[in-house]
Amino acid sequence: MCASLLALAEADRQRAVRTSQYRNAALVEILLEKSFRAQEADPGQARDLARLAGTLAAQLPPEDGSRVSVYAARAHYLAGNAWRLLGDHAESEIAFAAVSYYFGSSFSSLDRAFYCRALALLRWEQGRLEEAEALFLRAVHRFQETGQKEELGTTLALLGLQDLEQGQESRRHGLKAAWLLMPMDRRPWLIVRVALAAAFRVASQGKSEDALAALQETWRRAPNVSAPQEQVCMRWWEGRVMARLGDEGDAACLLATARRTYLEERLVPEAGLASLDTMLFLAEAGRGSEARQVAEELVARLGGENGGDVAVTAVRDFQSDIESGRSDLRGEAVARASTLRRILRYRGFRIDPLPFA
Repeated sequence: MCASLLALAEADRQRAVRTSQYRNAALVEILLEKSFRAQEADPGQARDLARLAGTLAAQLPPEDGSRVSVYAARAHYLAGNAWRLLGDHAESEIAFAAVSYYFGSSFSSLDRAFYCRALALLRWEQGRLEEAEALFLRAVHRFQETGQKEELGTTLALLGLQDLEQGQESRRHGLKAAWLLMPMDRRPWLIVRVALAAAFRVASQGKSEDALAALQETWRRAPNVSAPQEQVCMRWWEGRVMARLGDEGDAACLLATARRTYLEERLVPEAGLASLDTMLFLAEAGRGSEARQVAEELVARLGGENGGDVAVTAVRDFQSDIESGRSDLRGEAVARASTLRRILRYRGFRIDPLPFA
């Protein structure tokens, strides 16, 4: 039945599910599961499947009322996450807002956990970090309640990555706990990101052996990362780790490769952030005079782009920090990066988007 429905054109599917032939709760569940599984690989398909499931759920008989509410809620939060992955925050917001209409006693802790995590990812991309953190913590609690260890690990990983983005490198032990719980075969890019984040955190604490062990895990899993943007991001993070380990040769090469790629592809936020990391590396390596050249290159290449003014201000301000001999350059770099992210996210930029459901 599902195969015959999905074989139809999109417009024909929407008409078909309104007929008695497809009025089946089991089919709704299959469509929702397919949407969930397709979120990362094909968010467009995931969105269409979620919408189809929601339309079909509305056709179920009145005696299925409680199940209809659950199905409708799932369809909306799956559609919301798919819209986020597609880069449309406005449609994502509309879909998530509709979920609240279906909350009730039949809405399980597990459903609430998935909803909270999906909405947290949207809030993170919008720069609403306190809301994102609160939602992640709610999801953690509910995944613990339901015994979903793999999903708990994934949520702890996302929470740990958000912490690290804000410079809170050792506030929580989420990354270590996440590593022990995460599904190692389902989300290869998230696994690599966690390994890189863990390497960066321990390298920042001077634990070189632990950092190298985490990097080895990254290299072991790197063949599973195929998307070009993910590969560039991986080099960027490796460069950051190598800089903290004092490996000037590898750090310079990796950071330069990532930064130049972002400049060539005119990715303003990533180019600005990678430039800040490169400037910090140069300053800490005793080559602070070279940081000016990095800033000037970003100004020349992307200063006139949308969002370029924000990136230019960030690197110019950090250049001043370096040249004035500030003692806490790492703290200043985190502050400049945080401001850049916040303003550009407010303007609608997607910065290092998270392809996780």
